[in-house]
Amino acid sequence: MAEKGLLAKSSTMEQDQSVFRSLLAAMANPGTIHRIQHYHAPNQKYFTSKIYINIAHALLDQEVSYYVHDNLELSKAIARSTFSKEASIENAEYLFFQGITDANIIESLEGTIQIGKLSSPEKGAMIFLDIDAFQSNGMIWTGPGIEQNVEIGISGLEQQWLDLRQELNQEYPLGVDMLFFTSAGDICALPRTTRIQQVEE
Repeated sequence: MAEKGLLAKSSTMEQDQSVFRSLLAAMANPGTIHRIQHYHAPNQKYFTSKIYINIAHALLDQEVSYYVHDNLELSKAIARSTFSKEASIENAEYLFFQGITDANIIESLEGTIQIGKLSSPEKGAMIFLDIDAFQSNGMIWTGPGIEQNVEIGISGLEQQWLDLRQELNQEYPLGVDMLFFTSAGDICALPRTTRIQQVEE
């Protein structure tokens, strides 16, 4: 029994490390698509919830805090899985917004999310959003980690999220980072250092 427990723990650590490496690769190379697997929460009803929990399991511990918007089931699952502490949106370092498409809700978030301080810009929050799919066009991204530029589209992302990001990231190095993902586990990061240009149709 003890051996099985050690093997299970080792397997979980390897899975978390795999997810963490994918997250790091996505942050280092904005606009590139990476894949994470559905490792944890096998009883969750939706794959999207599983991805949220996989990300949380790889990033969160007792030293950091998180916020889940209006989703008690997901919040409890993250708490059980990570032992991290839930905090208010004003104080949390990792923010999870599952299925939030209401423009009024998104716009109301301005002024509530941590953007860090000049002495500690790393305290700016990271926002996780589920989307429908990544596409090959729609926006041009430039900035650190991108060779010249990358063209990408995001289906299922409300424009208000990008508007909110623009408001929060006006005073670099203060700001927020974003990470988008699909129910299949495809992920793409949008750090605060990345500049966005909308492509007109």
